Amino acid sequence: MSHLEELLVSGLCIGVLGTAAQVYIVEVAHETVRGSLTCITDLFVGLGLLFTYILGISGLGWRWSAFTLGLVTNVPLIIGLSLFPDSPRWLATKDRREDAKKALKFLRGSSYDVSSELENIMKAGSSRSKTTFIQQISKLKDPVVYAPFLTGCGVFFFSQLSGPYVVYSYTVHIFQVANAGLSPYLSTVLVGVARVAGSCIGIVVVERAGRRPAMLRGKEGASSSGWLALVSMISFTVILGATISPIPFLLSSELLPLSFRSVGSAATKGVFFLAGLLVVYSFPILKVNVGPDVTFWMYAASALFLVLLVWQRVPETRGRSLEEIEEYYKSMFAEGKFAQREARSEGLAFVFEDAVT
Repeated sequence: MSHLEELLVSGLCIGVLGTAAQVYIVEVAHETVRGSLTCITDLFVGLGLLFTYILGISGLGWRWSAFTLGLVTNVPLIIGLSLFPDSPRWLATKDRREDAKKALKFLRGSSYDVSSELENIMKAGSSRSKTTFIQQISKLKDPVVYAPFLTGCGVFFFSQLSGPYVVYSYTVHIFQVANAGLSPYLSTVLVGVARVAGSCIGIVVVERAGRRPAMLRGKEGASSSGWLALVSMISFTVILGATISPIPFLLSSELLPLSFRSVGSAATKGVFFLAGLLVVYSFPILKVNVGPDVTFWMYAASALFLVLLVWQRVPETRGRSLEEIEEYYKSMFAEGKFAQREARSEGLAFVFEDAVT
């Protein structure tokens, strides 16, 4: 197998596994810890980047580095997958009530009363037990489906075009150009440490401040930093790890209705990877043709579009169950008030800015 084929197979595996893992985490987590659990997964992404940077300066070589990374990531994953149950919400779509109850008991603890949560899950899942791939695609005609789907795609697209993976992929080159005074390789490791630190902060921020405020304030702080100096790179990476990196993955699965979540989540992740490919591939070309200053101003403009999108179209989902989020969109379109900031569903006040207050 050629190097190109190996990379393609690796990319396909990452895409499939990443999508399934994100949907699983969102579906099994209780609403009070859903954001924190998603940020924990992003923490391990940061640890993976840091570990890769360390291997890069170790002189181990790319083959042994790849083998080491594969061993460290895959063995715990295989063991973990064998211990956890299927998603209760997926089991509900198959009308497997007892299995869903056992899964909830396992996930919430034997002393936790799962009856109320189980009823809500079974009620939401019962009508989707025979939803096929084609039927899920056909649901895109429904504004309750396409509104959160397009929002998720937009958040992924503009967050990627704002340049985070340019920083991750070309860190050594950026520090070589910046001539920051330290070894570019050591500086890259420091950026990796900052990325991990930002993810740790994000675990707290995403539940304390909420999704929308974290995205809005995080991107404002990131786009106002200098890009090339070491201190600015570290501060940018901390902010990125605390806000922009984990929250789009969380929102893309939270906002989608259960009847479209599997296909929709895969599609939004596809937008994420395609946008990442576009921005990383185009960086050397843009740098040569328009210069690094203009290139990074383009990334800053994408960050501004992301702020506007989050401000106008992303609801606050902190502390809401997935069923409540779905009911929010149903209520909003039933009343014909898409631009309205507040919607009420079954007595629930679901306000966009509730996390700010």
